[in-house]
Amino acid sequence: MQTDRSSSYGSNSDTALPDQAFGVPLTRLKRWLKSLRVSRKISLGYAIALGVAIAGTATGVALGDRYQRRAQAKEAHVQAEIKILHRLQTSLLRARNRQQQLIPLVGDPEQFRQQYARLRMDAAAVRSYWLELELFLAQAAPNSNGNDQRTLGFMERNQALLEEYFKQLDQRVSRLNLGRSPSADAVRAAQQELLDFTNSPIALQIDQLSNAMIGLESLSDDENAEVSQAQFTADDLRLKIIVLSMALSAAIAAILAVLISRLITRPLDGVTKVARQATQDSNFELRAPVTTDDEVGALANSLNQLIQRVGELLEEQRATVAQQLVQTEKMSSLGQMVAGVAHEINNPVNFIYGNLTHASQYIDDLFELLDIYKAELTPVPAAVQAKETAIEFDFLKDDLPKLLQSMQVGADRARQIV
Repeated sequence: MQTDRSSSYGSNSDTALPDQAFGVPLTRLKRWLKSLRVSRKISLGYAIALGVAIAGTATGVALGDRYQRRAQAKEAHVQAEIKILHRLQTSLLRARNRQQQLIPLVGDPEQFRQQYARLRMDAAAVRSYWLELELFLAQAAPNSNGNDQRTLGFMERNQALLEEYFKQLDQRVSRLNLGRSPSADAVRAAQQELLDFTNSPIALQIDQLSNAMIGLESLSDDENAEVSQAQFTADDLRLKIIVLSMALSAAIAAILAVLISRLITRPLDGVTKVARQATQDSNFELRAPVTTDDEVGALANSLNQLIQRVGELLEEQRATVAQQLVQTEKMSSLGQMVAGVAHEINNPVNFIYGNLTHASQYIDDLFELLDIYKAELTPVPAAVQAKETAIEFDFLKDDLPKLLQSMQVGADRARQIV
């Protein structure tokens, strides 16, 4: 039993190591993402998407440029090789032609020497181009193709032949006995010497060498055509790599954008769902989950506090409603009583208000009657005058209408209050 337990424990610990190794960084990453503000998350999403797109496009451009540079370098190499081969072949053909032109110039030593000097210059050019081509092929040997190796081997095999040709030519020219005015026999002997050299085996080998170089140049031309085709292929491959990398980068950027948007919208959906359910069902026991430390988390906390506060207010409102019902019953009874009192007050007030107009008319009539009496009783008796003075008849006559008008205004205000 102990053995089984130890083996089981060992297997569990072995399987837990990868989870611990990868789980902790992933948990920290999730925690860090949740702690970011929404604006930071959006900026991070844009930055990641843009960075992936730029990196993918740059990688595609770099790969495409790499293939293109290889093709361009190979094309430049082949063209340079063709150029040197062409110069070498031209110089060799010119030297061979000048060697043959020496034969008719034997009778004119001055022209002969000038032509021979040009031939030596052509020989020097042949040696220079030959060395240049060897160095060019030797430097390109690590990355050279089969054609370069063949050309380099051909030159190494025939370099001694070329030097021997110019050596024998120099020896034969040096043996010629040409003075300022050579004799006819000397001219014929010199021409025969040069003619024999022209038809000598080494001269024929030089001709074969020249023909072989034409073949090498033809092979280089074919290789140049292949390189040109490879250049077009590299351009097409470069374009495909760039398009593919841009498409792949766009796909990765879209996936990252979706993940970032989900990371932002998922907590919002939870908060929205709780708010809608609490509103529709009037269930104020619900609470929104707080899963982030950003604005959404703050919004969830605020919503939870708001739901809790609304629930408390509803409880307080329910407790207050009962008191308000009792108070409403009291106010209803009081209102009925006040309505009855107002009705009882309204009747006499209406009576007073309605009779004030007639009283005002009657008083006006009495004042007119008194004025008639005063006009008829001339002179006015002393007792009447004394009474007018005692009661301040003039003031009473002026103030009594005002008093009735004030009583009317007061009765009207009482009616409005009722």
